[in-house]
Amino acid sequence: MWSKNKRGLLFLLLLVLSLSVIAVPAIPSALSADGPEGHQTAPLNPAFVEYLQLQQNAVKAQQVAMQTGTAVTLEPDYGYIPPTVDLSHIESLRKQSNLDMQADGVYALPSSFSWTSPTNRVTPVKNQNPCGTCWTFGNTSVMESRVWISGGASNQDYSEQALNCCTDPCWTTLAANRCYAGGNDKKAQDTFIKKGARLETCQPYNTSTIGDGITPPQACLTCTPAYMTTNFVTVATTDTTEAAKDAIKTAIQTYGPVTVAYYTNNAYYSSVDGYGYKYYYTGSSGANHLVNIVGWNDAVPHPADGGTGAWLVKNSWGSGVLNSGYFWMCYGKAMAGEFGSLRAVKAYNSAEKLYYLDEAGWIGNTGWGDTSAWMANIFTASPAGSLTHVDFYTGGVSTQYEIRVYKSGTITALGTAVATQTGTCGNAPGYYSIPLSTPVALSNGQAFTVAVKVTTPGYTTPIPIESAIPGCSPAIQTGRSYEKHLEGNSWTDAGATWSENVCLRARVTSGGTTTHMTPVSGNWNGTGGTEIGAYLNGTWYLDYNGNGAWNGAVTDRQYSYGTTSMTPVTGDWNGDGRTEIGAYYNGTWYLDYNGNGAWNGAVTDRQYSFGTASMTPVTGNWNGVGGTEIGAYYNGTWYLDYNGNGAWNGAVTDRQYSFGTASMTPVTGGSAIGAYYNGTWYLDYNGNGHWDGPVTDRQYSFGTASMTPVTGNWDGVGGTEIGAYCNGTWYLDYNGSGAWNGAVTDRLYSFGN
Repeated sequence: MWSKNKRGLLFLLLLVLSLSVIAVPAIPSALSADGPEGHQTAPLNPAFVEYLQLQQNAVKAQQVAMQTGTAVTLEPDYGYIPPTVDLSHIESLRKQSNLDMQADGVYALPSSFSWTSPTNRVTPVKNQNPCGTCWTFGNTSVMESRVWISGGASNQDYSEQALNCCTDPCWTTLAANRCYAGGNDKKAQDTFIKKGARLETCQPYNTSTIGDGITPPQACLTCTPAYMTTNFVTVATTDTTEAAKDAIKTAIQTYGPVTVAYYTNNAYYSSVDGYGYKYYYTGSSGANHLVNIVGWNDAVPHPADGGTGAWLVKNSWGSGVLNSGYFWMCYGKAMAGEFGSLRAVKAYNSAEKLYYLDEAGWIGNTGWGDTSAWMANIFTASPAGSLTHVDFYTGGVSTQYEIRVYKSGTITALGTAVATQTGTCGNAPGYYSIPLSTPVALSNGQAFTVAVKVTTPGYTTPIPIESAIPGCSPAIQTGRSYEKHLEGNSWTDAGATWSENVCLRARVTSGGTTTHMTPVSGNWNGTGGTEIGAYLNGTWYLDYNGNGAWNGAVTDRQYSYGTTSMTPVTGDWNGDGRTEIGAYYNGTWYLDYNGNGAWNGAVTDRQYSFGTASMTPVTGNWNGVGGTEIGAYYNGTWYLDYNGNGAWNGAVTDRQYSFGTASMTPVTGGSAIGAYYNGTWYLDYNGNGHWDGPVTDRQYSFGTASMTPVTGNWDGVGGTEIGAYCNGTWYLDYNGSGAWNGAVTDRLYSFGN
């Protein structure tokens, strides 16, 4: 009834014959010490080991069939291979600690949701036939949707062929014929991280050139990447519990469609009611196909067991089968696992270079039977640039990290760190790109070392590694990748000692220090509500039409106002109901009073002295009579120009409040003040300039330690709502609940960098 990879049966025989010489490893019942100071390696994913065993069983069956002249039936090869890393522990962590695996806070989930309607963010169904390339189609589809949802290119078609051909050929299954290569979400997303998603028009899907098992596989063509993955996580490894289902739903609603692997067999699809085709399977066969989930409906009845609820799945067998290429996968009835969420992407930047040693990507984990350990890699900058991000995989949940950067290529003589930073990753295992608060300038040929201490609560092999396993023998480098257990221990060469490289990477941008844009917001168009914008080195990019995307300087607005050393400020300086721009430097304010986006001098515009070099500028309608007045904040103390004359006239004429601490960031809304710290908001709801507790005032959790607080009248109906910004992504509390409720209820935009 549906597309099957029949040619894959012949190739499977060739494949399994090649695998027959590989011994399938036994899964150790416990970690075994295999190096200095009790160094340990985590067992391979049992599903991957089972996959290898099934291949060897197929070899034996084929050999017997050829000897006896009897027929043997093999299942179709759809292309899914289980990942080598076992992440099933996240389910026990969830159960033991009631761990919140949801995005950034708990909120009510709807009984049904879909990215196909009422606002479609899903690209058309494609057809993988006759190749076993489901893993490329499922992951490419998720990338297409994530870019679209985040405000990037709309309805773009990315190349499955490029993903297949650009994936590292370490694996035996990839070495001979990429048409029957096999893969999973981690292998695919690692390629998107390193080489990006390329347009279909550059390298179209062509099963006759992807590799025939005889000629070399088609090359990874030099197509320019469009978008790159920067954050991909596994949110669940099962959908049989309510907690896991909630985590999956939250990921879908917040970030977009997710990948999932499941066991497919034509015998278990049925169409008996108005919902069309549903998949219901109660057996124990392991996953063999990868697709993506675009929504859910808790009311879909199961064909048996009296249960309800199903995932809306986009398949890769063409639009002429099932429900126009879609089907319903009943909750907990498909042997589904490895639910992958693509959380962050960014447009390709030719000036950015990703340094790494792990060509084959994340294969396993090591450690010392403890939740903490250190890893380090040595790189050499070429060309000169600025180290802006440190990237790594983690098998833990809410992993804590301590990053150190050294301008040394000698592990025994690192010297003093030129940059240090601590923080916590998100609430799921996967890949994280950590922006450095202070980029590190590197000269051409400069050797530098990135060291990271990782702490993974509840998980005792915290270091992600690339190493040789059955079917994959990557080139391991020595003298460049290191591990140690404790701060005082000596570094051990991981390549020379254990034949492994750590999955630790560095992003360097050429052309000098990369400075991230500063978020700004205001009523740019004067129609009410608040629009977003970004400021960099004196240039303003304002979302004039309010669609959450940059549409060029004609549709939106671009101004040159300020300098590299100035801080952007915004407000309705002239009281006309529209927001104007301004700049602040060491206590001096330069305000665009006439609103033309240029500095016309202190007579036409306005120049004030209010504050000092150590103070943070703040703006608001302090006196409540319209327009915006200026102010300054220092270590929890607010100095507000209440009478609006641009000068400090003392606490009686003007206003002085104590609200916040030295480590907090000031926030304002209308005439009210507040403070933000590591994702927690403290808002002076009653407007008396003092914190009176969360009942009288308001306290919310929205954002993280690495995010910048933003405020505005996002919904345009009056009042001020909160939000958070990080590296060009805006999370806006559109409904004003003080919590992130997903991109449909709230708003998610990409604007800035």
